Amino acid sequence: MRRFGMAKIYKPSQRVPLSAVLSISSELVLQLDNNLRIIFANESFLYLIGTDEKEILGKNIEYTPVITVFDHQFPGLLREIHDGLNGKEASGDISLNLKDRIFFYRIAPTVFEDGRKGVSVILEDITERKRTEDALLESEVKLRSITENSPDMILLLNPKLEIIFINRPYSLNPEQVRGKLIFDFLPQEFHRAATACFEHVLKTGVLTIYGTEHHFANGKMLYFESSVGPVFRNGTVAALVVNAQDITERRQAERELRESEDRYRKLVEISPDAVIIHRGGKIIFINPAALNLIGASHSDDLIGKNVLDFIQPEFRDAVQEKY
Repeated sequence: MRRFGMAKIYKPSQRVPLSAVLSISSELVLQLDNNLRIIFANESFLYLIGTDEKEILGKNIEYTPVITVFDHQFPGLLREIHDGLNGKEASGDISLNLKDRIFFYRIAPTVFEDGRKGVSVILEDITERKRTEDALLESEVKLRSITENSPDMILLLNPKLEIIFINRPYSLNPEQVRGKLIFDFLPQEFHRAATACFEHVLKTGVLTIYGTEHHFANGKMLYFESSVGPVFRNGTVAALVVNAQDITERRQAERELRESEDRYRKLVEISPDAVIIHRGGKIIFINPAALNLIGASHSDDLIGKNVLDFIQPEFRDAVQEKY
């Protein structure tokens, strides 16, 4: 640097050869002149084709190991190199079966320091990235297939509890749901329970369950049991998966069963017949008529006792046989 009035003027203290920079690049670099002769190849490219620069420098690319390594991809690459010599850039992916590698390539028209025209071929190894993308795509396809065919409603929430994915909103278009808070679609009376559930999973990463009821405009009411699980990224909970199962039929069946049990319990309790229910010989229910027959005042005094204790000794074997 030197000062010139109020300004500071800079100039390179030493010019670094371009080849030195390209040699340490992680990308694979090959440069050709307008006669398709190789005038530069960095270490990474030489390692790929398994040779050293003495074997290929100054030679036409068609008479080097490059044609063997690139195999059936070589004719297409050569056409784009010719286009590069005519000033046309190109890029894309290329698979080398022989090396089991995938590269992103760029072909750029180049003018060298001596004024000659040529072309640069730059390869970036994207094998691992492509395999990861393919695995992720396959995983996404499987996940989408599972969610689309699931009878349950499945949601993905970000830490702000905004919906970023939903497979089947019952009465809405998915686009009306995504990006909105899940509380916009939960009845007010369940907000506290749901909030506690979400906060617990975000904090501990432990799956939790809560229940909700939803009343629709047509008068229909559905019951849901929602399990909330964590999605981990780098050891922390980055999102929540909510699996909302429609348990309306189960709830109705439970209610009908409970009502049925209540009806029959009342019938048994007022029956003049003595009724005792036991499991493995242990009394689990006894009606008032049986209490009166035995001479007991309260059922709690008999629950858990052996029913055979209330049978005359000479009839116990016969009763046991009937069991």
